[in-house]
Amino acid sequence: MLMTQGSSPSTFFCQSDYDRFILDFTTDSGFFIYLFLCRCIPFYLLIALTFKTRRKIFCHLYFWYIGFIYGTVGLLSAFEYGITGLILCIFRLLPQVCFYVPALYATWRMTAGFTDHLLSINKRLLVIGLLLWTIGTAVEWAFNPVLLQYGIQLLL
Repeated sequence: MLMTQGSSPSTFFCQSDYDRFILDFTTDSGFFIYLFLCRCIPFYLLIALTFKTRRKIFCHLYFWYIGFIYGTVGLLSAFEYGITGLILCIFRLLPQVCFYVPALYATWRMTAGFTDHLLSINKRLLVIGLLLWTIGTAVEWAFNPVLLQYGIQLLL
């Protein structure tokens, strides 16, 4: 478990510390690089492995991974704050999900008709999926801290 800076060994990192961190948070280029490495690189790896193997198994694994991560975030927020935590999850996850879900759907549709040669529609879906995912990461970088700060101030 993480301990807060300057705290005693019996005081552990908790959700209220996270909320204080978010309220004081400002976005910078380092945060965007962090998000790019955490969000885009795994998605680009998904695309590469899917094209390399020409199988949907990596899409299934990535969908399960994303579902597990978002489910865990929702569960922990609900456990900490109840229904208010679930509403905070909307502030925390909604902006980028509006781009991530269509990108995942485009990837799924792209893999629907694998043959020996990729169709031109698949190449368009590839570009659309990559752009949507990258835009989703930029939206998460630019808008999520602002929306989460607003949600915390509104609800807590």
